[in-house]
Amino acid sequence: MTSAAAKHVFISYVRQDSAEVDKLCDLLKAANIAYWRDRESLGPGDAWKRVIRDAIQDGTAVFLACFSANQRAKEKSVMNEEIGLAVEEFRQRRPGKTWLIPVRFDNGDIDDWDLGANRSLRDINYADLFGDRYTTEAVKLITTIQDVFGGPASDPATVQASVEQLSDTERPSKMRELTKSFILDPTKRIELDDLVRSETQRVLSELKSIERFPLQPAAGQADRDTDLFIAELSADYWHLIEPLCWSLQVAARYADTVEQLTPWTRALTALHTYAIEPVAGRTVLIKLRYVPLLACVVTAAVATVGDNRWDNFRRLLIDCTVKLRHGDTRVESIAEAVNFYAPFTEAGKSAPSALAHTAGSEKYTLESALTALRANGIQHRVQPVADWFCAILRPIFADQFADNDSYENAFDRAEVMLGLVTQDSIRMLVERNPELSWLSGTHWFGRSTWRHQHSNSSPVHEFAQQLDTAGADYAPLKAGLFGGQQERAEAAMTSYAEQFAKASRGRW
Repeated sequence: MTSAAAKHVFISYVRQDSAEVDKLCDLLKAANIAYWRDRESLGPGDAWKRVIRDAIQDGTAVFLACFSANQRAKEKSVMNEEIGLAVEEFRQRRPGKTWLIPVRFDNGDIDDWDLGANRSLRDINYADLFGDRYTTEAVKLITTIQDVFGGPASDPATVQASVEQLSDTERPSKMRELTKSFILDPTKRIELDDLVRSETQRVLSELKSIERFPLQPAAGQADRDTDLFIAELSADYWHLIEPLCWSLQVAARYADTVEQLTPWTRALTALHTYAIEPVAGRTVLIKLRYVPLLACVVTAAVATVGDNRWDNFRRLLIDCTVKLRHGDTRVESIAEAVNFYAPFTEAGKSAPSALAHTAGSEKYTLESALTALRANGIQHRVQPVADWFCAILRPIFADQFADNDSYENAFDRAEVMLGLVTQDSIRMLVERNPELSWLSGTHWFGRSTWRHQHSNSSPVHEFAQQLDTAGADYAPLKAGLFGGQQERAEAAMTSYAEQFAKASRGRW
């Protein structure tokens, strides 16, 4: 990629690791870092030993020695000769300067090369480009190299290049890792904004794929099991939005300003625009377009309520407003724009019940769960959508709640608080517009309605008691919920409690 005289990163590796080195080179390219690699930098007719020696001695700003099972299996290799030259070069350099960096492609040992002065190659801090920490380690490596080159810290392109290489199973945890790394560092604002923006764009691009998310059965599939089709599509919507939810959970807990939360409020707004966009197709499939938005709203609610971050609850779910419908100038909070029923109003209970039975369990597939439901082998869930979301979101909150009971209690409290604040909004709307008195109230009723059906200690009672004890010092009020007015909070809790009791006695 460069001539030997130019400053570059020299990559030393064995040919069997070419795929891993390809990924590393993609990161360097994204960061505009020149590198020297035998496959790209040696030309026809080159005296390769001399060219390699010149590249190491005269042009290398950083030498990367890549270790792996493939490398350790070789008794002889050109890589060994390259490292030998690098060791000679390293010994001549002033101590304390970064030049030689080991890179591991697996968790095996680094070769014990003698660097002189009682130093070993194993004594040098290495980068692990494998496993769960790949993205974080890759960004650190690129940042270190940029520091050596005297360039800027890692840029959005570097971060994005590392994320784009991830598999679907790796992406959620990496999104959380990077969000944690950037959220409290003002110097990483650009990287964070770009990370969330790029992930949002990826999601929206996939959502608009009619092949992946059809709005009517494809030709020849008219006789396909409708409930199974709905359940499979719903699960796919969740798999797509999951990485963004992992990132949102971190932001909801740790962000301290509106500006820090802006990337996620933009994402919420974009997901709502997608959900309400006028499209042609079967209504039952069009409604499923609310699933990604619902996943994000519930994630934000559980994260903020679980840590009593009422300020961020308000910023994400109340202050973030959207149009009631496409082309309408009226707005409502994002918390009012969706609920557990919105995606499945036309779907019945079978598909969401099958989703709830299969989530977090290997006992059933969606198809076998539907078969069992129809044969009365298993029961339909009372609140299947809420049960499904409670199960699929659980891994996201493993670092926030010590045990499952704590998580489920926080989930109950979150859905009740969503009900309380949206009930308050509806009350205020009717008060300003008496002609809307027909509005029945919030639709935020979920698992808590059946879990506390015969209990006097439901989250509704818990919040009411806290308000009664704290009065104007009630934390949600001080954060601006219910307009900061105790009377509004009390009225919302009274009216919501009545509807909660009715929902507890009823069904889906």
